[in-house]
Amino acid sequence: MGRNDLTYTEDNYYDHLIDLNSYLQGAPFHEELKLDAAGLLSFHWADCQNTCLLEIAEVLNSARGRARLDWLNHNLQKLKEIPTWLRGPVSTLHSNLYDTYDNFLEMPFRHALDAGKDVLISMVGEAGPYLPLMSHRWQDKSVFKNFISKKILTKKMPLRHFRIRSNLKGLVYFQAADIDAFPLTLVQIMSSGCLFLWNSPIIYSKLVEEKLASFQIDIRALREVHGVGEKTSGPLNFCVHNYKFFRSGIPGPQHGPQNEIFLFVRYKDMHAIERGGGTETVEEFFKPLLDRYYNEINQACSSLLTGITKSSGVPPLVAA
Repeated sequence: MGRNDLTYTEDNYYDHLIDLNSYLQGAPFHEELKLDAAGLLSFHWADCQNTCLLEIAEVLNSARGRARLDWLNHNLQKLKEIPTWLRGPVSTLHSNLYDTYDNFLEMPFRHALDAGKDVLISMVGEAGPYLPLMSHRWQDKSVFKNFISKKILTKKMPLRHFRIRSNLKGLVYFQAADIDAFPLTLVQIMSSGCLFLWNSPIIYSKLVEEKLASFQIDIRALREVHGVGEKTSGPLNFCVHNYKFFRSGIPGPQHGPQNEIFLFVRYKDMHAIERGGGTETVEEFFKPLLDRYYNEINQACSSLLTGITKSSGVPPLVAA
């Protein structure tokens, strides 16, 4: 919410709405809107179709929107000064970092890489050292996000369904693990499921071997701050036996390469475990929270979009 109050009440609702309107109309494209001062939940405009359409309308119809896109382009253009070398089985291509990012996000290029999977990249020189292009270890998180924003704003990328970004700590257990529990973080909450993150290669190997895991997510602070989960007094406990996971080696802007592993689990594959805190499903717990913010964000978005289209005389955009 961006204010000192941690709880979502009638008293601070209008302050929160002002923060939301200001964020959608004037914040730099890379920034997220904090939904509480505790850092539990946040929202990014690229995580909802209607806010994407709003930002596209801003770029097309207002000087403020064009100035924000120009700032984004100005920073990305600097990457053309950084040379790259892409080595395939037969030859080496000399390029620059801007074109490498830009091409990497194009689906035909990605499909070609998936077919070959042996393209290497160097930002040092033709002699190397080289990294696998598909490892992501050559990428910077902030630059990657800026390219995603640009492609959305220029209508060159499909729009996402609504989701909330989160920072909820938890544990995962394996039946045959030598260590009792491994820490992880719930990083995205969606209508279809949840996305988890950890940095331990041990969990990756256990997921491959075990195919069954038990999760425990600490929701005490979330319950206190956002007033959800009345049926659940303890943590969320559930087991999973069907999941999709993938690695990411994208480094942060001031950090070395990370060995991040993401795990997406659908709600229908989460089976509640009763451990003294009730058997409310994960979907039942998160649905009111998603609905609340989806409705609030889309209401603000609709009002702002109407104002933009009325002043410009251009009909509103619709999702494809």
